[in-house]
Amino acid sequence: DTEGKRFEIESAAHILVVANSDKSFVANNLSMNKDTSRLHLITGPNMGGKSTYIRSVALIVLLNQIGCFVPCNRAVLPVFDAVMCRVGASDMQLRGISTFMAEMLEASCILNTATERTLVIVDELGRGTSTSDGFGIAWAIARHLVEKSKCFSLFATHFHELAALEEAVPGVRNRHATAAVDAASGQLTFLYSLADGPADQSYGAHVAELAGFPTHVVAAARQKAAELEASGGSSAPLERAAKRARTEGEGVAASDDEDPLDYLMAAPSAAAFAERAVQSLPKLRSFLAASAGALA
Repeated sequence: DTEGKRFEIESAAHILVVANSDKSFVANNLSMNKDTSRLHLITGPNMGGKSTYIRSVALIVLLNQIGCFVPCNRAVLPVFDAVMCRVGASDMQLRGISTFMAEMLEASCILNTATERTLVIVDELGRGTSTSDGFGIAWAIARHLVEKSKCFSLFATHFHELAALEEAVPGVRNRHATAAVDAASGQLTFLYSLADGPADQSYGAHVAELAGFPTHVVAAARQKAAELEASGGSSAPLERAAKRARTEGEGVAASDDEDPLDYLMAAPSAAAFAERAVQSLPKLRSFLAASAGALA
């Protein structure tokens, strides 16, 4: 496609997986349009084929641009100026760079370099920090790619909340890797085919079970996951509680919506009580004035 508007692949296969495995390969289709679906958010279970799919697309693009045959039935491809990837996890200990920092440096390079003619593939991003921070980073990067860079992007993630980006920003499409769970035995079967729409879960506990975790550990994981879902589907409340536990007595001010008396009385020591009293003095004055007015 000389205009760079269409990006379509029928029955895409990962040539290296096919060449090095004696098992059958489930090929998948890709259909992207620069105006309506330039960013695909891909969710689904661990080991469900997300990484293989997005890497197969990148390999097909690379092979096409060096003049090779491509492992698919049909393809309509733009001419790209680069293929930029954020995949895998590694650190650089001798340079003092953590796994998360390495991930952020790679993402920064993409954000500052990608053009409308770049293919970007992202395989998990934001998992090296807290859930809320990681989701925020992943959301901001995905939004930048679709709104600012306006490049074709494949973004594999386990942040299911990112699916809401499809409704918030034009040009985003949700897809997911499929799997089936036997209702009687609970056994998970990967189907490796992609379908439209977001996934409803990542089946992490099922994969832990496949890896040989003790039964009681898997059961505890499922119970805790259910508790988090019941509380709103996020670990944010737990993170806030943990943060409060770490910072109690360290002079951290109460949040705007917190009762100043509750904050004051929760001080863990006399020194912390005095410090919190000084910090909360304006709020305490307003609180006492309002209480006196109500009594009058």
